[in-house]
Amino acid sequence: MLGVAMGTNYEQLSLEERCKISLLREKGKTIQQIAAALARSPSSITREIKRNRAKALDYDPYYAQQL
Repeated sequence: MLGVAMGTNYEQLSLEERCKISLLREKGKTIQQIAAALARSPSSITREIKRNRAKALDYDPYYAQQL
């Protein structure tokens, strides 16, 4: 694979993880706190939120899962 270090495995977030991101954001948690709760990198959480915002809403886990 191009651009991926050997031995690195990337998995998409599950709907459960996306719902947890939404819940933790509603509770005012930081990106670092959310990442720690999901055992994911802060950059993964940031990209997930930026990439999957519904136009009129903040982060929507169901919209993200559909994408």
